[in-house]
Amino acid sequence: MRRLLISSVVVVALLVGLAGCGDAEDGTTNEAAASDDPTPAEVGNSTADDPTARPAEPSPGCGTPEAQAAGPGEADLTFTSAGVERRYEQVVPSAHDGDTPVPLVLNLHGLMSPYGFERMLSQMDETAENEGFVVLYPMGAPDGQVPAWAVGEPRSEDTVAYVDELITATGESHCIDLARVYATGLSNGGMMTSRLACDLSDRIAAVATVAGTIDFDGCDPVRNVPWMAFHGTADDILPIEGGAGPGLDAAGIDVAEADVVTGTGSQLKPIRESVAGIAERNGCEAEPDQEQVADHVREDAYVGCDDGADVVFYEIEAGGHSWPGGLANPGLVGIMGETNEEISANALMWDFFVQHPMPTD
Repeated sequence: MRRLLISSVVVVALLVGLAGCGDAEDGTTNEAAASDDPTPAEVGNSTADDPTARPAEPSPGCGTPEAQAAGPGEADLTFTSAGVERRYEQVVPSAHDGDTPVPLVLNLHGLMSPYGFERMLSQMDETAENEGFVVLYPMGAPDGQVPAWAVGEPRSEDTVAYVDELITATGESHCIDLARVYATGLSNGGMMTSRLACDLSDRIAAVATVAGTIDFDGCDPVRNVPWMAFHGTADDILPIEGGAGPGLDAAGIDVAEADVVTGTGSQLKPIRESVAGIAERNGCEAEPDQEQVADHVREDAYVGCDDGADVVFYEIEAGGHSWPGGLANPGLVGIMGETNEEISANALMWDFFVQHPMPTD
């Protein structure tokens, strides 16, 4: 694992160097993150005949002194699952009062990218504050190990259980809307998000994968999960045509070692194939409706899906292994490629999440 560990040091160095960086200079991320979507309270009280009318499902923490004293703010915390302690960062918006249920979003880091790096790249804190949801940035491995998510069976059972238990614990200490728990992630975090859509579909209402979409062989969720995916055509780390790209070697990552750590194995199919497979499983029409939504971004929307489990794919021309609308810094281009600033992944996925709460029984 020597090369993996060396690369982890490089990522930490990047974190230090980028600590003073903010949003893109043109304000694209800040402006795109804000929207007129209903607040959590409006969602719970709506009487309109649409998905947002689904009443909130308060977590056990709602109304308790612990939840009422739990925010707003950010915290670096630890959580133990199956005897293994992992760290996570938690951001609670000012909308959280301990009595009104707010949504929860899990934002999962990539391989060798600590949770703080994912937090910086995605710039999701401001979206969480603007839209009124709690966001968690969990670490996929204990301190001292390579930051990674084990997504291949059977090792994924431990990581899925960890996420499951973390959702439960957060719902006990905060006032969370259990009908509106969502997951997203970049790269290896997108792969883990894909795994959660298979194995935790009874808890995760909808997902959004960025540069890491996998349609796992044998995926058999208890319900079809609405899915949004993003991928760049110039991704040299996880190429859109599948497999592992030369960017992994440039970043100091040995592909075979990465397979051992993550358990990805032969699951790295072409992204369009994975998205089409997900759409087929969700009962969508075979051919998507295509629309050029920006100069370099095409939207493939699969329609007619069973139970409203929509599938939407954004193909980003010349986009790298990056978070659209997230942190665009010249120091990262040589490793991750270009960051598209024509769209905001945060704004698009949040709008998608709002439209796809957990269905009622």
